[in-house]
Order: sequence, then C-alpha cells, then structure tokens
Amino acid sequence: MVGFASDANAPSGLLRAISGTRPMNKNTTEGQLKQVKGSVKEALGKVIGNDSLEAEGATEKAVGKAQKGAGEAQEIARETTRKKPG
Repeated sequence: MVGFASDANAPSGLLRAISGTRPMNKNTTEGQLKQVKGSVKEALGKVIGNDSLEAEGATEKAVGKAQKGAGEAQEIARETTRKKPG
C-alpha cells in the first residue's frame, strides 16, 4: 500500500485520503484483494464457460467482502475506543 512498511508508518491523513474515511487494516486490504481476485475468476469462468471457476470466483468474492467488512468493523471499534469524551 503506497510503499509504507505498515499502516503505523504512514501519515494518517494520507491513509484517510486513500481509503475514504478511515485507515485500512490488514483485513480490509486483504478483503479487497480477495474481492478483486474473485471478480476476475468469476468473469473468466463465465467467458470460458467454466462453471467451477465461476463458482470459485463468486465464493472468493463473498469471502473477501466479509473480510473487508470485518476489517472496517475493527477500525470503527478502534476509533471509538480512541476518542476522548468531552
């Protein structure tokens, strides 16, 4: 991701600009990657008429969506615990 060794080394403003509203953690990033890979497999399966590859892609895409959602929930929880009342 943008050449930083980890999210801890990246400026938070840059991460927010890249990801939308909050920094992305490992689950969010890996989930997005799985969604893309799944979409490619699914489309390729449709094009070449390989039902197995198409199903594998759809499954991988769904797993990626769930993993991305889990990562986003982790970030929301982390941000909520960091906020100071007042």
